[in-house]
Amino acid sequence: MEDYEIVVFFLLAFCFFAKQRQAVLQRRLQALDEESAEEDSCEQESREEEEIREERREVEEIWEEEERRLRERRKRRRNRVILEALQQHRHRPTSWAVTRNNDWWERIVPGFTSTQWVQNFRMSEETFRYLCGRVCPAMERRDTSFRVCVPLTKRVAIAVWKLATNADYRSIGHLFGVSKKAPCAGLL
Repeated sequence: MEDYEIVVFFLLAFCFFAKQRQAVLQRRLQALDEESAEEDSCEQESREEEEIREERREVEEIWEEEERRLRERRKRRRNRVILEALQQHRHRPTSWAVTRNNDWWERIVPGFTSTQWVQNFRMSEETFRYLCGRVCPAMERRDTSFRVCVPLTKRVAIAVWKLATNADYRSIGHLFGVSKKAPCAGLL
């Protein structure tokens, strides 16, 4: 709450300063008007009137510039206060994801021998890595602020496993620790 009090204090101080500046400028204009009314001689009066008009124009320009700056500052401060208020009350987007067990893919598969790779995936590990490298540009995904994407190697392994074993999507999802939709989406 202190931040809002500080902002309000500064806004009030700034408004007071602007009013004081405006009063000073008005007094200058009145003084110039009074000086112009007191002049007697015609020649001197016309010359001085021109000087007074010029001075008055300068004062009015300064005044208009001050008012424009004041409006801009008020607008920026108002927007800043509104933005701070919105950020304090903004709810961060929440994401949900079911945590799944992917121990088989993370712990068991890395320990496969070459024969186990051929038995389970119907291809060698080198061929699998080559296949991942070839499909990388087309299948690469990035993480979002809501979810972490399924890594490319896991998606390729899901597709190869589906083609090698013809297992249903639910069992492949349990085996690789993904949803039952992920194997279907990986094949499309």
